[in-house]
Amino acid sequence: MLTRLPRNVLVGVLTTALLSAGPAAAQYSSVTDLGDLGGGASVASSINDRGQVAGASLRDDSTQGGFIWQDGTMTDLGSLGGTATVAYAINNRGQVVGASTRAEDASVGAFVWQDGVMIDLGGAFSFALGINERGQVVGVVYAANLSSSFAFVWQQGVMTELPRLGGNFAAAVGINARGQIVGQSQTDAGEFHAVMWEDGAITDLGTLGGGDGVAYSVNARGVACGFSALGSGEDRAALYAEGEIVDLGTLGGSSSKCLLGANNRGQFVGSSTIAGDEEFHAFVVVDGVMTDLNPQIPADSGWLLEFAYGLNERGQIVGGGHRDGVAPTRAFLLSR
Repeated sequence: MLTRLPRNVLVGVLTTALLSAGPAAAQYSSVTDLGDLGGGASVASSINDRGQVAGASLRDDSTQGGFIWQDGTMTDLGSLGGTATVAYAINNRGQVVGASTRAEDASVGAFVWQDGVMIDLGGAFSFALGINERGQVVGVVYAANLSSSFAFVWQQGVMTELPRLGGNFAAAVGINARGQIVGQSQTDAGEFHAVMWEDGAITDLGTLGGGDGVAYSVNARGVACGFSALGSGEDRAALYAEGEIVDLGTLGGSSSKCLLGANNRGQFVGSSTIAGDEEFHAFVVVDGVMTDLNPQIPADSGWLLEFAYGLNERGQIVGGGHRDGVAPTRAFLLSR
């Protein structure tokens, strides 16, 4: 229920000088299965520089729980009184943000969790999607009838609505240490464009020719990554920086998307279809080049890495994939 937001809100060549000079994609020596909360399936959405991981997993009663994982132990975050929770992001202070159903699953609340305490940020149907090291939280609040939404930034108990491009919908997804916020907003024409908010002002980041786009993550240099639709309709992973949009291409298939992860070395992660569009493969972007992560792991690991959602400054990557051909999605951690 909570692992995806509606597409209408999250339809979810740069010069090297715009990106910090990071190393070429290196082989990862280990793939760690992070386990689950008893229900067999899990996915990891974010990792901080301490190696703490946040995500979501099925419990043994088939409800969905948000989790924090550290040093081999997965801990259920609990809920705001309902049965379903998902965690989207974690910062280096161990603060986790996400969304949880409230009592009797009648509504959904954005939350901040820290040290076993979950704080409801308010809003009848709200999702907290990103957090920075200052504890600033960004996300989206829907109207009760889902006819509109607004993006927000929350800090020290105060939720502030962010401006829209003119349409009825907006969502904030990522925030960096400088307070630059990225996400998506509907235009007067009804299209959904990637946007950036800075100092209370909104900037349309444009598209690659199609109607829809979104920026999911932004690093400290203000370089954002997400995806944009082409004029032909396919979705393409895209970098946004200094007024430019760069199509990152695919791993051989027709569509690709950057997801939630970015670091300050100019690295981003996401997922792309491969030739024939029969599978999704996780990728990392280094210096503007997209690399399939599957050839970068031990050949005998048994893993198919499908979605890379988060990464940290150490280059560790988390996401979801399948192991040994077994159907349930499993949360993974890649380390060098």
